[in-house]
Amino acid sequence: MKRTDNKINQYLFFAIMIISVMVIFIYVVLPRINTKNTIHLKNVKSVYYITIDSKFGEKIHLKKDKFEKWWLNSNTEANHDKIYEVLDWAMKIKSEPINKKDREKIIASLQKFSVKFSLYDEDSQEITTYHIGQKVLNQDFCYGILEKNGRVDPNPILLYIPGYSGEMKYFFPTSEMIWRNRTLIQAAYDDIKTISVNYVDNPQFSFYIEKDENYIKLKPVIDSIPLITDISQEKMMRYLLSYERLSAETEILNDSLIQIITKSPKYAEIQLAKLDKSAQTVWLYHMKNRRPEYLSPAGEEIPFDLELLWAYRPDTKKYYMVQYHSFGPILQTYSFFKSDTKPQEVSKK
Repeated sequence: MKRTDNKINQYLFFAIMIISVMVIFIYVVLPRINTKNTIHLKNVKSVYYITIDSKFGEKIHLKKDKFEKWWLNSNTEANHDKIYEVLDWAMKIKSEPINKKDREKIIASLQKFSVKFSLYDEDSQEITTYHIGQKVLNQDFCYGILEKNGRVDPNPILLYIPGYSGEMKYFFPTSEMIWRNRTLIQAAYDDIKTISVNYVDNPQFSFYIEKDENYIKLKPVIDSIPLITDISQEKMMRYLLSYERLSAETEILNDSLIQIITKSPKYAEIQLAKLDKSAQTVWLYHMKNRRPEYLSPAGEEIPFDLELLWAYRPDTKKYYMVQYHSFGPILQTYSFFKSDTKPQEVSKK
């Protein structure tokens, strides 16, 4: 009996030793996820690679090249505005601990309803990974949990962005359409060399701008129209700054719809040339069955046009839908630049 007891004691001893080693390995050797130190991104510039995974097997890869340009799934230019939106989210994110009694329920929820959002540095080393779950009912928090180097933290947390009360996981869609670049025109003020805006149905409103370090020249496209001698410098400056970035609402990929666009009446053509000799051209088309005029809830006229237009980039052969509200600042008439005058409106019928 004593020999049997000794064996049992030996087994117990070895079991205790193994458990002790495992505990030491987990809590000392393995890196622990420190929520206070890793919950938010500290440097946007450090991020070179982003992945987003849904529970439905959809995955988005975003990678930044040496020229600071982002690419979607390696071969399509990415929507930089959307990327900076999520990186800004990662900079602002904060956390709160959960009630321990809700731990199992929250983990089960995250396993079913969450998005995995991972950030990596230039050397493909993981910065941090968030599992972002559902919004807590009637609160500004959502369920979340952190992951690092393939190890998921055993403790869920509550994630929130100060001042934001929406559903956070919608910041991270896995639809390629949302992540595709939709920039149609982009030029910094100092990079602009020439701009021409030509209205097909109203050529008398068309104009040409040439800019140098020392001057800005404005002239009508039609020679018979008198030159404006009293140009408003404020209006000219505001106009040129409008070209900083203009994006479409969505890219059109449906062939049938593209056929409809090509048969639509052409509204305007915008051409922009930069000092580096690169050029950007956008054609705008009317939509058939134009939207009716809108009024505010008070029955007053809205101070901007909600009309949608079709757009085409000849260099990329891509079609888009754009808002007149977004493109309105560059769709001015020649008379717009005259000091203290109200320009005529370009007919969009």
